[in-house]
Amino acid sequence: REGSLMAQEFDPDRLELRGGATPIGSVLREGGNWGIIASASQNGVLLYQSAGEVSYPVIWTDRNGRRIGPVPITDQLVDLHLSPDQTRAATVRFSDAHGQVVVFDLKRGAQTKITFGEDAWYVAWSPDGKRVAFSAMKAGSTNTNVYIKRADGAGEPELLVSADEI
Repeated sequence: REGSLMAQEFDPDRLELRGGATPIGSVLREGGNWGIIASASQNGVLLYQSAGEVSYPVIWTDRNGRRIGPVPITDQLVDLHLSPDQTRAATVRFSDAHGQVVVFDLKRGAQTKITFGEDAWYVAWSPDGKRVAFSAMKAGSTNTNVYIKRADGAGEPELLVSADEI
């Protein structure tokens, strides 16, 4: 529920839930299968990755694998893409349980939020580098929408396609 991992008693004989659901904590969602990063064992042990616990730096390397220099990006990132002119990076950042599309200016270190409130998963640049396309799902919806929006964050996103439960 809204990024929280919930626990609720289950009656295996009646195959039904009992009582109310109890929040355990926020959980990081995994983009590969639109699930959560969690696993439960038969002996009752639960392992999950909380949102916000892990932050990985982004490192510039040349084609030979040598480090070129620091990149002003570090966070829980999914789907990182350089702009066509290689001055910006668009990514989905998980600073909480929901993904947000962010464009980073790699020269100045500035960042521009592209999405607000939706749960975003994938991002791609337009060939001219002026816009980004992204997939997102609004809270309470089963529709995945694909939008395009200006990379500087101005204006409203334009809906390209909407599909139920993909």
